[in-house]
Amino acid sequence: MLIILHIVGVADVFKNQLKSLDDLIDREDKDAEKIHVNVLGICLMHEEIIEYEEELDESYKTVVLFQIITSILEISTCLFILYMTGHINALFLAISAVWQLLEFCLLGVTLTIKNEEIARALYDIKWYKLSSKHQRMLGFVLHNAQNAVEITVGGLALLNLETFVEVMKRIYSYCAMLIQFLK
Repeated sequence: MLIILHIVGVADVFKNQLKSLDDLIDREDKDAEKIHVNVLGICLMHEEIIEYEEELDESYKTVVLFQIITSILEISTCLFILYMTGHINALFLAISAVWQLLEFCLLGVTLTIKNEEIARALYDIKWYKLSSKHQRMLGFVLHNAQNAVEITVGGLALLNLETFVEVMKRIYSYCAMLIQFLK
């Protein structure tokens, strides 16, 4: 969780860098060198953010896949045991597994939200007041921000709340089918 939430702080630092550039653009005594250095810093920082997100997805897509699979098995098994035996402990274990699954999916949503905030912040600066060279540089950064990397579940699906809902629907369907089969 800390590794993924690290990007939240980095995104806020990036947005502050953009605000700093916006302030430089608005000044009457524009310093072209400071603006150039700031634009280059923004480009490099965004490139580092993208590389971090790509490494994050590559490193964790298999881990997240196994986490989702084990959560599905745990929830299904606990619900089945609860139905068959009525042990309340199975309910608590199922609730903790649902929470863990939700937590993973919320981390994916957090990353998506921060990427959208970065794209919006890039669009909101007064880029049209910059030289054409700097406009192209920021346009490239904006394009990359609009097509940001997202964490996936083994490369099969995005890690977000839609995936959580789909997984919970599948678990419900599986448990309902199993109970119907046992009757």
